[in-house]
This record gives sequence, C-alpha cells and structure tokens, in this order.
Amino acid sequence: MIHQHDSKDALLMNLNKSPNHRKIEITNLLLLAGLGIFAFLNFIGSNIVNGHVLDSINLVLGRDFLNFYHYGLAAWLDNPSAYYDVDFYQLQLSMFFGGHDYTFQQWSYPPHYMLLGAPFAFMNYYVALAVFLGISIGLYWYFVIQEFPETAHQKAMWFTPLFFLFALCGQFSAIIAVIFVVIFKQIDKRPILTGCLIALLTIKPQIGLLIPLFLIMTGRWKVFISASMATIAFLGLSILIHGLEPWITYIEVGAPAQSRVLLNLPEITAGIMPTAFVDFKNAGLSFTSASIIHGCMAIMALAAMIIVCQKTQDKFLQYAIFLCATFLLTPYLMMYDMLIMVWVVMTMVSRYEMSPIITFNYICFMLLPILGISLSLLNLPGSFLVLAGLLVWIMKEALKPLENKIAPRADISLA
Repeated sequence: MIHQHDSKDALLMNLNKSPNHRKIEITNLLLLAGLGIFAFLNFIGSNIVNGHVLDSINLVLGRDFLNFYHYGLAAWLDNPSAYYDVDFYQLQLSMFFGGHDYTFQQWSYPPHYMLLGAPFAFMNYYVALAVFLGISIGLYWYFVIQEFPETAHQKAMWFTPLFFLFALCGQFSAIIAVIFVVIFKQIDKRPILTGCLIALLTIKPQIGLLIPLFLIMTGRWKVFISASMATIAFLGLSILIHGLEPWITYIEVGAPAQSRVLLNLPEITAGIMPTAFVDFKNAGLSFTSASIIHGCMAIMALAAMIIVCQKTQDKFLQYAIFLCATFLLTPYLMMYDMLIMVWVVMTMVSRYEMSPIITFNYICFMLLPILGISLSLLNLPGSFLVLAGLLVWIMKEALKPLENKIAPRADISLA
C-alpha cells in the first residue's frame, strides 16, 4: 500500500530535479565510457624505471606535481633560481630518476610557488603526491561537488576526463577550483578573505588576468584593495625569504622559455590546450595568423563579459561569464586548469534547460580531453569552440528578456 505522504515526497523529489536530470543520467554513461578509454590510453605501455612508474611517453605519475615537488625542494636551497635554467633542471630530473633520460620539463611558475611547495619537500615523492591529491580531492568534494544535491550531477563531475586529467597530472587545479567557488560565495561578505584567496591565484597569472577588471566593473573596491595588498604581501614574503634573484631569473629566463614552448608543441600537449592560438598554430597556420584569430576571439570574449556584467544583476551569470572569458583570453591554457568550469557548466545545467545544441556542447565539454587530443592528432582546430559555445549559452541566458526568464532553482547553493 502506498501512503499519501510517500507519494507527496516522491512528487517533491521530482520537482526538485533539474530540468536536464534525465539527460545528465544518460550522458553519464557516455562520460564513464570516455573516462575508461581515456584512462586506458594513458596507462597502456607504462613501465617501471628505477623504482618510478613512467607512462608510454616517459612521464611520471603526477607529471606536473613533479615540478611542484621540485619547487618545494628548491625552497630550502641557497640558489633556487638555478632551477629556471632548462639544462640545470633537466640534470636534476635525470638525477631524481636515477640517471634516466626523462622527458623535457621546465619551471614555468613564479617564485612564490616555492612557498606552497616547501612543506612537501620533507616527504618521499609518492607520499607527497598522495597527500597532495588527498587534500585536493577532499577539498574539491566538500566545497564544489557536494554543493549539487542531485547524484547524477555529482557523478558527472567525477566521471569527466577533465577530473582524471587533473589527478593524473597532480595539478593545482582542484584547489584553484575550490578557491574560485569560495571567492564567489564570499566576495560580498568577507572582502579580506576573498582578497587573500585572489592573491593565491597569482601562482598562475594567466587565470587571473581579468580579475581586476571584473572587480572594478562590479564595484567591489574593498575586494580589489584587499587583493592588491594580499598580493603585495605574498610576493613580499617570497622576496624576503628567497631574495630578488629568483624573480629576476623568472622574468628574464622562466617566462620567456614558457612562451617559446607555445611555438613547438607536441601534438598530445597541443591537444590539451584548448585555445584558438594553439589550435590554429597546430593546424599549420603561421604565428601571426594564429595570433590574429586568437586576438579576435579574446576581444569577443572580453566584450561578452562587459555586456553581461552591465546587462544583468544575476551574480552567478556575471561570475560565469568572467571565468569563461578568462579562459578564452589567454593563449596559454591547459585543460586541467578548467576544472572550475565543470562547476560553472553543472550550475548552468542545474538552472537552465538544455536545447539539443547545448546538450551537444555539454557533452563535448565534459569529454574535452578526448576531443582535443583527437582533433590535434588530425591537425584540426576546434577545441576552443567548446568554451566559446559555453560563453554564448551564458550570454543568451543573461540577456533573455526578464519576462522569459525562469527563476533559478532554490536548492542549488550559490550563496
């Protein structure tokens, strides 16, 4: 016998589901299959060299954490700036792997990154990697994933190959995603905390390019001042501990070397860099032509951000367009840095109904590493269009006439 209150509870559960619930449940099967294929292709051909697990392209488990770990090691040395020299760093990596000729890597982060890596220097590499991933995934689950009440949405965030790519590389992107979400929720409540979190984002300058403009456009002057002071303090602490030399070396050697990487990218690496510049450069266009196309895309993204921030008072849509424009603006972007965009996409999916075209774009975004690498191997541009499609969707919802808008769901926590 079905009781009346049971029927009422079931009805309420159905009413609280997002307009795309069924679509997400179905596409989760596709994401899970894509994740399995992507994981298999990454681990096939792996072998153990001098006690280290290396994949088929000679990269260690936690390939980007390897750099972070060496920033931590260098933090305790007298001359950490030597690590910005490509030949010196490759020698250190060779020694780290017991004389093995390891794949080329270089230091690309500013010197204050050492302050964050320093505590990990006292651990074995794999212990440090496990601790780092444990902290990152735990924070990402607590502050980002569990904010979504529907299991289907949470599964999608676990199943996307973007999450696997972050874990495989041992990147800082889960913590960056947490920082961006906390900033969104606290920006109008705790300006000092928000400013300190923004200062932490300066370890990756390319993802903070539009923060000052966004704060000015939305009139958040307290946060702007707080972030400026916190950034000065963060950089000042770095200079106080390690001196000016690492910063001079970073500006003269590290940053230019990182820029040169864009000119000669392996196809696999180009495949996980969804920018217009990389897409068209990899497709065979000249540096100038690729730069012009990217510049046009960046201008359009910036214009979209300005228009949305002026035309809507919806704080989420303002923030979403700011994040999307940020990733379209920079020519140097790795897909694992876009983990915060998974939060943006899933929030959009929770609030607004997806048309067939938007559903297709959603699938492309959630499977972006597979799509990007496939296009890159074929020397075809296009992965950047997935972000552009998301930008158009955000702008479309923001500019809808007020009478046509559907009120956002109350059970999605955006405060």
